[in-house]
Amino acid sequence: MYHVLLLGLPAHYYFRFQRVFRDADISIEEIETGLLELAAHRKSGCKHEKSKRPKYEHFEHMWKDFILSLVKEWELLNVIAAIFLPWVNPYTLPISPH
Repeated sequence: MYHVLLLGLPAHYYFRFQRVFRDADISIEEIETGLLELAAHRKSGCKHEKSKRPKYEHFEHMWKDFILSLVKEWELLNVIAAIFLPWVNPYTLPISPH
């Protein structure tokens, strides 16, 4: 069961990642343009600027929410793993010699 869950994790994260792009309804070209504008603005010395592109702003907000949710999940999983660590005995785990 544990291995089935581990094998399903990449697909789970891929579909969540894909949902961010689908829900943002933005093309790769629009993302590139937004990033280039932001880089040019920061290079000129300004710290904050509102993008003139609402789609890019929406995508940026969704992306930040996605990353924050991943970090929170990983923190929770680390805590759960630390709680169960004392009960894991490497000598009793069924490990195949091959």
